[in-house]
Amino acid sequence: MCNLKTENVSGVASLQDEMSRRVLLLDGSTGVELRRLMPCAVNPDMLSVTHPELVARMHRSWLEAGADIIETNTFNSNRLSQSGYCNYGNIVQLNIVSTRLARVEADRFMRENPGKRCFVAGAMGPTAFSSSLSGNKAIDGCRAVDFDTLVDVFEEQAEGLIEGGVDVILAETMYDLGNVRAAISGIGLACEKLHREVPYIASVSVSGKTGRMYSGHTLESFVAAMSDFSPLAIGLNCSDAPERINPYVRRLATFSPFPLIYYPNAGHPDETGNYGVTPQMFTESLGPLLADRLLNIVGGCCGTTTAHIRMLKAFWLNEW
Repeated sequence: MCNLKTENVSGVASLQDEMSRRVLLLDGSTGVELRRLMPCAVNPDMLSVTHPELVARMHRSWLEAGADIIETNTFNSNRLSQSGYCNYGNIVQLNIVSTRLARVEADRFMRENPGKRCFVAGAMGPTAFSSSLSGNKAIDGCRAVDFDTLVDVFEEQAEGLIEGGVDVILAETMYDLGNVRAAISGIGLACEKLHREVPYIASVSVSGKTGRMYSGHTLESFVAAMSDFSPLAIGLNCSDAPERINPYVRRLATFSPFPLIYYPNAGHPDETGNYGVTPQMFTESLGPLLADRLLNIVGGCCGTTTAHIRMLKAFWLNEW
């Protein structure tokens, strides 16, 4: 586990301080949990507006399972992703509403459990548009979106997350290094605009076969790019089952100077949408990485339930 120095910055210091003392537990799959609560949901992010009680219930379930960090229901709460649902409403306000739902539940949980410190992470997905991969194979150099547009999109979302009261912004499931850099640039611009300093975490998805991002970028190039910024942590999420991704986490730990976050999938869903990696299998797979103290933040991505998080807490994180 990487050692951290606490900065004298409001909000940042407390999170860094907690990370320096123990492994923090992230929550699990927001999408899976919300679809369990409302199977017919087409646009899960909009449930924060239409069914806020369900989203609040989900946040409470993660906290009760032992999560130290809960993610906002905002993975697709950006202009590009929401346009796919024909939603052209106020993106900033959507992020504010979703963030405040998580903020209220985290603050309530801390009041009811004195001594417990919980954090809200603003979930920022990559969008379905790549700044590196070709948008049209027949036209050389064609891109589905340009870098500056992505920066604007991420800045808009970050503004809402910050206004809503996040402790950290989690740029996650980034499959293209260009998108990672755009997300970080957008976060920085939002912080400047609002005169706030909010830390961020960058987490990428890699192929279980090659260990490369889907844009072809290597983990080495990811770390090199992050050297231009100051992430609170970097790491891997989504992608595949733990046993497929664990080797890449170990390799990343050998050359990354940053604290590590890791939250893989519970495998891949079958034809009925069920994920094959059980809570026990998930916990046993992550155990060696935790035993070797390679991780600063650990949790679950697609397919992981409160049972996965609760078992991870019970078997590996109680002592820390």
